[in-house]
Amino acid sequence: MFINPELEVPPSQRDRSLPMVVTLRGDEDIAEQFAYDAEQAMELLGIKRSRLTQISGRELRVGRIRRDRYMRPVYRESDLRDYQEWTRATATHQSSSKAIEQAIDSLDDRFNDLIVVLQEKWNQFQNHEAELIHSQIRQLQRSLREQFDSFERRRDEHAIWRDQLVRWQQRQRQLGTQLDSLQSGQDRASQQQVLFHQDLRELIAAWSLYRREQLDAQRHQEEKLQALKEQLGTQEIVIAGLQEGLSRMGAKQEELKRHLELTITKSFKEEISQLKELLQTQTRGEVREPSRADELRSRPRLRLRPRQRPLPARVTEGDRDRG
Repeated sequence: MFINPELEVPPSQRDRSLPMVVTLRGDEDIAEQFAYDAEQAMELLGIKRSRLTQISGRELRVGRIRRDRYMRPVYRESDLRDYQEWTRATATHQSSSKAIEQAIDSLDDRFNDLIVVLQEKWNQFQNHEAELIHSQIRQLQRSLREQFDSFERRRDEHAIWRDQLVRWQQRQRQLGTQLDSLQSGQDRASQQQVLFHQDLRELIAAWSLYRREQLDAQRHQEEKLQALKEQLGTQEIVIAGLQEGLSRMGAKQEELKRHLELTITKSFKEEISQLKELLQTQTRGEVREPSRADELRSRPRLRLRPRQRPLPARVTEGDRDRG
């Protein structure tokens, strides 16, 4: 037995030979006196567990003994009787205790009502937040659609500039061919050398002007291409998010389709079995009233058509084909 000398013995305990907290191994002679567990002590004193925990070791002597895998509190009957006599209340005190208990019960009821009201307010707040999130999602979808349309327009502009660049290159090759022909014709037309040099100077001047215009246009085109690449990077991230959402929606549609196929297959098997029974009955020559199989056979077959997802308001047929 281990005696904890930390706490002094209060007036509520007559036996002052033991401290207020006694640690027991179970083989001591005094261990048999600690025969009351927490439930029996609460029943004897008429108090709740919170009050018992509050006074254990302070106003009521308690023993600590290991049972199963935990340290359990145990009490002596004599200590419980001493505490009961020491805390015996008068009639006035008992009536005050009842009034306090009634007030506590009333507060508990009001607290429960308050919790219900707060729960309703919280549900209303969650619904409002959900509506706000849905509106933001719709705004984001409209913004993404506008950005996608702008991207389509800029892609068309880029195609136009690319066609112009091809035509300029063809023109450049044509001018080069003409220059070669002029240079080869210089040996054959020496008598026209003066006129040829004049034409050549004019051609060189035109070529220089064209070259400057081509370089300016090419530099402008490179700047536009760089800006378009940056915008394409942003659009690819947005399209990836949209594709992920579409893949999730497609998985849900596949799951619904499988469920419908299973249901239709099961119904079809039931119809086949009933038709077989009808054929067997007719083979034997029995006459009976129309059964459920006859009604099912005469009923028109249900044909499932694939469900088409409606297109957004701003998406045209051409956009869908390109997608």
